[in-house]
Amino acid sequence: MLTVPDVNEPIKKITGNKRNGKPSLLGWLKLLLWIRDPRPHSTRVPLMGVRKEYHNSRLASQLAFMMIEHIRRVAVNRYGAKRAEIGWVLGDNQGMNTIAEAIGSKMNKDYWIFEKPL
Repeated sequence: MLTVPDVNEPIKKITGNKRNGKPSLLGWLKLLLWIRDPRPHSTRVPLMGVRKEYHNSRLASQLAFMMIEHIRRVAVNRYGAKRAEIGWVLGDNQGMNTIAEAIGSKMNKDYWIFEKPL
């Protein structure tokens, strides 16, 4: 399981409220201070999995729940995180969808993949 802080938070801070999105000198300083001591309000989980030989077993789901709980504790206690994002779960990944439902997550975006021969 890989968990990273949501870098969109400090990027918003360095650009400020300007429309052109160019960072100011003070913004860069804020980013450097944030990198030195990150306090993200949200985290992202771009990668999570168990070995293929454990798929469709009770051990796989137990390992997933244990990883989620451990990362949640660390993110809340050490960084004060309030939210986590589990990204890009395929619709046919029944195991991960069940886990996501069990921990009370909600879907905020739905992507469709279409195929057309060229």
